[in-house]
Amino acid sequence: MTDENDWIYKIIPSDEVDSMNSNAERIERNMTGGVSVVMSADNQSAVEMCQYWQRCMMGDPMAWLRISSFMSGIIATLEIHLYEEGINPYED
Repeated sequence: MTDENDWIYKIIPSDEVDSMNSNAERIERNMTGGVSVVMSADNQSAVEMCQYWQRCMMGDPMAWLRISSFMSGIIATLEIHLYEEGINPYED
């Protein structure tokens, strides 16, 4: 820490400054790298997913289950990648 950065400690408590710095470093670290999610579907499956989505938006509980199941698979893939990168997607 240099003298030109010390002024902040006169305005904000040091533990809050340290927390802000830690959060900024975490955000910067999380903005690097990434994951590509590739989806492949035949035309019939694509049509069905579009129909499930439409019915889901209209309140159809079975369509919601289909969309939820589809998204669950995508989220599981993202979780695996993030945990392999040492990132907990559920921490605050």
